[in-house]
Amino acid sequence: MSQELIISSPGNEEELRQVAELERQCSHSTYLDPPSGITTAVIESWGWGTSRYHDRFINPAEADMWVGRIGSIVVGYAGASHIPNHATYPGPYVQKLYVHPAHQNCGYGRMLLNAAETWLTGKGCQLAQLNVATKNTGARRFYEKSGYALFGDLPSDRAYPGIPELIYTKSL
Repeated sequence: MSQELIISSPGNEEELRQVAELERQCSHSTYLDPPSGITTAVIESWGWGTSRYHDRFINPAEADMWVGRIGSIVVGYAGASHIPNHATYPGPYVQKLYVHPAHQNCGYGRMLLNAAETWLTGKGCQLAQLNVATKNTGARRFYEKSGYALFGDLPSDRAYPGIPELIYTKSL
């Protein structure tokens, strides 16, 4: 039985620390058995410090993020942006969506995704895009059930080195 999820903007540094740790944990599980040359040290170098979230979501006109909490514990988060000329995330993007494995299949991911899509709609976007690791079949199924369709391969110059990713899109 799922507990009530509270969705809000991150309220303090502790919530950002929990977001960073959640992404680090979930990314490690996504990138288990990484390709040759992608070591744990390389994955860690991609950065999971709280400054990353301050920098990425500092301008609410272009980007925002939401945490899903049960009590004071962050169990998931989502981020979205609308930066037309951004090199990695051009246009309307759901940049991140992570839910702790112990809290998956409770509807929390759908609630967080809805927050991101609502924000994009409020910015006048008619389309949402997102990237997902090719081998992350659970996330791919989730996005497909949420109305996203496979658009194609993420160009290698926009992907993490050695980690093939796919682009999904959805009309809003």
